[in-house]
Amino acid sequence: MLVLLSINFKSLPVVKAGKVTKICAKDKYVFGYMPDSVKNGGTKVDLSQDEKMLVSGNSMKEYKIFDGQRIYVKKMSEREKERITTYPILVFNIVDNPNEHDAQYKLRKFVGYVKAGDFKDWENIFNRFKNRIKISQADFVKQCSAKYQKVSQADRQNMALSETFDEDKNLIAYSLHPVNTIYGKVEYAL
Repeated sequence: MLVLLSINFKSLPVVKAGKVTKICAKDKYVFGYMPDSVKNGGTKVDLSQDEKMLVSGNSMKEYKIFDGQRIYVKKMSEREKERITTYPILVFNIVDNPNEHDAQYKLRKFVGYVKAGDFKDWENIFNRFKNRIKISQADFVKQCSAKYQKVSQADRQNMALSETFDEDKNLIAYSLHPVNTIYGKVEYAL
């Protein structure tokens, strides 16, 4: 007697929670199913319109998002990207990724916005966000100014300041991203 089992495998886009330079599959097949709703405080929350993604890496472990977790990501409109008022975990598009088979997204904690004219005074940027920055001013300036130099001249407008955890160096790191590279925000992690 032949018994057929229905196995539920689904391909999910991968979001890097770690070094962007580490090659990681663009999509991975996962077993199981992600519900289209969750209960939050007794209220049913509809997540059917959210993108489902798979986390690769532990750079967001301080925020309870770990390697292998599945997340729900609410895609953000251009207007929403310019008006973030809380400090969510964001998914960014990885720009200039030379490997078409590598993951196209990265996960970062939003810290705040930096306006184009502010990049002349890194100390002032540090002071504006010092209650949210967990490293010394010297390290912050070193990290952010190096990242800023890698951003193309055309993208040096308003930028999003973000935090991540560098697993290789075992330290908190900050970087800047053009606001238009924000993809969405993490709503829930399973």
